[in-house]
Amino acid sequence: MRIGDVYNKDGLKGVVVYVDNSGVHGLIMSLDEAFLNWYESDKWCKNLGDGWFMPSVKDFESMTDNDNLNKIQNTLIRVGMPMCFGDKNCSGSNRDGHMYWTKDLQSNVSGSDFMWVFCLGYNGFSQMSSDYKEAEYSYIRAMHRV
Repeated sequence: MRIGDVYNKDGLKGVVVYVDNSGVHGLIMSLDEAFLNWYESDKWCKNLGDGWFMPSVKDFESMTDNDNLNKIQNTLIRVGMPMCFGDKNCSGSNRDGHMYWTKDLQSNVSGSDFMWVFCLGYNGFSQMSSDYKEAEYSYIRAMHRV
């Protein structure tokens, strides 16, 4: 099992985004995605079946090496389901070009809650106010441990 491989075993299918030191276990990402608000995203992931979950910041960090991200994206392009690589940055009002929800919520020093999103445009993370949980839409891809 290698990063960028299509994983297809026992009815479980996705692209390998992380492999542990054993080379046997890791993490796959769903081949499909949805454009939803934060609340709907968790439900969408769980509806894919047992073991599928909404990824965390840590899960996305496992694929932020540019070589790995290129392998993953090339596989997704080959199967016809590329990740949305927009040219918008992750700040301002045009955020939805290439942002992927994570399940992580956090409070900042002022006590306001915010959510973390993975931004493909610069291969990093950004904060979004939790006020946008229902109003703001971004992409979601589910993950599954294998």
